[in-house]
Amino acid sequence: MTYHAFICSRSAELTPTKKNLLRYLDNAGVKTKLIVGAESIFSGYEKAFRAAQPESEDIIILCHDDLEILTPWDQAKEKIEEYLNKKETGFLGVAGTTELATDAVWWNKDCWEGGLLRGKVRHGLTLEDSYETAFGPSGSPYGEVVVMDGLFLVTKASTLRAIELKKPYYFTGGWDFYDIYYTSKAFRKKYKNYVIELDVLHNSKGELSGRKSWHENKEAFIKRNDLPLKIKWNI
Repeated sequence: MTYHAFICSRSAELTPTKKNLLRYLDNAGVKTKLIVGAESIFSGYEKAFRAAQPESEDIIILCHDDLEILTPWDQAKEKIEEYLNKKETGFLGVAGTTELATDAVWWNKDCWEGGLLRGKVRHGLTLEDSYETAFGPSGSPYGEVVVMDGLFLVTKASTLRAIELKKPYYFTGGWDFYDIYYTSKAFRKKYKNYVIELDVLHNSKGELSGRKSWHENKEAFIKRNDLPLKIKWNI
């Protein structure tokens, strides 16, 4: 079993954050492809995946380039494999929701205030100036979800082949809503997605508003998907 990481980047510049991420993955023995100049995040991931020719059981990391992983690799690897060894697991991530509402915004106010979100993410340019956003009921920020944020996603190669990485024809924007599309598609195919405990620093202030192309892709997604999307809990 081999680990691969595909990272789409708008710039070839190696920022301190990007260097730290690449160093972390290199030290972990992860085969990493930094994708610069892709037409879209969909095509970037799709071409990198095709070029890597991973075995079905290989593990694939899809993540942003403005991310630092703070959890030591041996602990992160143990957690990832604990979940991916379950036959029904689809994607793992660091933030998501147990219900995707009719507006298709995973972090919307009602879901946030209703305790439906899961995960913990640090935001900031450095660890020293960062702050932590925690979701979910007190003491229970992790667990099964419907969809996840694309900041950090992990899955098996077999799952990516099952859902396909190519951009759907109805998306006009090339860089938006891919995470909701991928993880919701896995959920609809009866995979189980999980937010797991990993300490990450997102090199941003955590803005939650999208650009025009994000809104366009969101509306296209809403028109072609039956929402809300909820987990059917076994009680």
